Amino acid sequence: MGHGGLGKTTLSRLVFNDEKVEKHFDLKMWVCLSDADFGVRLLVAKIVKSISNNEKVENCEMELLQKSLREKISGKRYLLVLDDLWNENRELWLKLKDLLLNGIDGSRIIVTTRSMVVARITKTTLEPYLLGNLDEDESWSLFQKMAFKEGQEPNNSNIIQIGKEIVKKYNSDILPTLKLSYDCLPSNLKQCFAHCSLFPKDHYIAVENLIQLWMAQGFIKLSDMGREYFMELYWRSFFQEVEEDEFGDINYCTMHDIMHDLALQVGGVKCAMLTSHVKDIDRRARHLSFNFSLKSSQQIPISLSQTANSIRTVLLPSQKWEGNVLREGLQICDVIFSNFKFLRALDLHDFGITTLSNSIGKLRHLRYLDLSHTKIKALPNSIMKLQNLQTLKLSWLRDFKELPRDTKKLINLRHLEFRGLRDLNHMPSGLRQLTNLQTLSYFVLSKGTKLRHGCGDHVAELKELMPLNSLRNLCILNLRHAITDGTAGNLKDKQYLQSLTLSWFSSDARKDLETAMESTSSDAYGMTLESFQPLPNLKSLSLEGYGGERLSSWVLRLRNIEDDLHYLPNWFKSLTSLRSLIFDGCSKLKHLSPIIQHLISLRDLYIAGCNELDMSNAEVISWKACKSLVSLSFNDLPRLETPPEGLQYFTTLRDLGFLECKNLKAIPEWFSNFTSLTEFRLYVCPNLTSLPEGICSITSLQKLRISGCPILLQRCEREKGEDWPKIAHIPHLYLEPLDNSESSSVSEDMGREYFMELYWRSFFQEVEEDEFGDIRIWTRLSNVAKA
Repeated sequence: MGHGGLGKTTLSRLVFNDEKVEKHFDLKMWVCLSDADFGVRLLVAKIVKSISNNEKVENCEMELLQKSLREKISGKRYLLVLDDLWNENRELWLKLKDLLLNGIDGSRIIVTTRSMVVARITKTTLEPYLLGNLDEDESWSLFQKMAFKEGQEPNNSNIIQIGKEIVKKYNSDILPTLKLSYDCLPSNLKQCFAHCSLFPKDHYIAVENLIQLWMAQGFIKLSDMGREYFMELYWRSFFQEVEEDEFGDINYCTMHDIMHDLALQVGGVKCAMLTSHVKDIDRRARHLSFNFSLKSSQQIPISLSQTANSIRTVLLPSQKWEGNVLREGLQICDVIFSNFKFLRALDLHDFGITTLSNSIGKLRHLRYLDLSHTKIKALPNSIMKLQNLQTLKLSWLRDFKELPRDTKKLINLRHLEFRGLRDLNHMPSGLRQLTNLQTLSYFVLSKGTKLRHGCGDHVAELKELMPLNSLRNLCILNLRHAITDGTAGNLKDKQYLQSLTLSWFSSDARKDLETAMESTSSDAYGMTLESFQPLPNLKSLSLEGYGGERLSSWVLRLRNIEDDLHYLPNWFKSLTSLRSLIFDGCSKLKHLSPIIQHLISLRDLYIAGCNELDMSNAEVISWKACKSLVSLSFNDLPRLETPPEGLQYFTTLRDLGFLECKNLKAIPEWFSNFTSLTEFRLYVCPNLTSLPEGICSITSLQKLRISGCPILLQRCEREKGEDWPKIAHIPHLYLEPLDNSESSSVSEDMGREYFMELYWRSFFQEVEEDEFGDIRIWTRLSNVAKA
């Protein structure tokens, strides 16, 4: 127990991760809590979630949760950490305690809290351990280590006196010390950080979303400036626990509890987070977030009507999708649309509404609108009155058929997101007028559309993309409808383009794919691909369903143009080399080696569904050029019998997989060269009969997954198989059959592992996640899965 920032969580984490603790307990669970409304059901759901991260528990009834928890801890010695517990209701604690009695003797619960009341009601035979501050000598010693280089400690008595006075002043409470860091920020960064107080504690913050909210309030003008602001705050430790994408860019982050406390302090009355029991709000509030699932207009404080004209932000970070229509949804929206006329940011994601009233057109100052995960079928015409709109999110609208015909009128639009629109089969004309557009989820060519000739007055041609030179990512679907005319795909002016996906597939037209590919000449595919001329600073390239036999000349020119890639002020300009390359369903592609030697910065290579690809005679020198390769996957390659000899030079490789390579017969002994390998996967390689001796010398290997390889699985049988000594040192082994007769032996967790592996390897696309970040729906099969 102790005040925020003392190190309660850090100390508990050290205990939790200790090797002796790991061996002593059969089961370990870590649950991070907050000072939000406490409920036994929510806490039990979080505990069950921590045991089986893939289990869907968010909408389960209490009875099912109790049963699941008891089953999972029954007969096991467990360690449970409840981090940052705030509940001071003894009855609720006793109810939870009763549910945890199924474990065997020796089970332990660690509670961290700031409250002495919590410490008293949760204690059993042991007294609470009170963490105290460092004494002055210890604090001064630490201060010197952090403030001065080793061996350069101050000798000047004045400096020592000033240092000790600083230590004495700020030793009792960490928050004033952190406030100093905030006070030193430039004013623009201060308001950006204070805005983060609108998110609940432990909230997973999407960085791009945060930047868009900053833009909506006028804190920044450009997304790239927002990324610089975020990185400045991150480097100063205002954010933590980041999640990066394959290029090293931060996608998600969290805030430490004490940093969140600081954000609340500096956000003051202007940033208000409402809980379900709050009945009043300060008239000076400008930005609101609801830290609960909003279901009734009565949950909106009446006092808001008195300050409605001052409100600039309404967020619903805790809104949960429940799969049904919200009865009072329209009424709540009408309250917002009619009263909060000066709103700049409105978040209605996961709001169970089926329609949007025309009154939304009253929000003339709106710059950010999120309607994702709702049941809206179409947008009202009045939304085109929102001329200041910068961000419009329409992802995962199940019944949404098409983008509005007049989308072109939203001339200030920068981000148009609409992932997961299954029925979208064309784009509205006039998109070329949205010259500020940076995000466009994808561009769909409709049947009969040529690259230069449209099929209707209201259907966009591909040449509409040509003026959109601010795009960062571009995915073009249904290129098979444009195979015969390839003169309008030039992308040479898109200097900011980082990721390009060219797909001859669509989300709704798979059944006639093989016929279309057979009826189209390889030269026609080549002509279409040749028409695209992206810049050499492209970071990611994906070709799906390409039916040509050879790659375009411009692919050969995608090479690194900078020797040393660092994070620079203009970060997107420093990462100009191709680092991710995907060949998916390129059924006629025969050779790969001519381009490999040019891609010297490549980090991720994924090859799947290339039936004619033959790498048996690939030149070793071509593969040797890929000195930065980290991840490599070969999926569904019928002509692959042994890995290309050049792979042995990939000493930086960390992730390697062979999936559905049914003619793969051997893994060479030079496999031991992979000294950095941490994960190795073998799925459905029935002709693979043994593992190389060298695998036992790879001490970095942490995970080995073998599934659907019957001969190999027999040789790898625990303690008995001939190859068991080769893999016994690997910490995490997943050895599972996949044939139907033994399918019942595959555990639920392993089944989830299989699904996630297929998803990570692009077998499933356009997934929908729940609030826990788990995939709950997939809407699109990749071509590999279809094959």
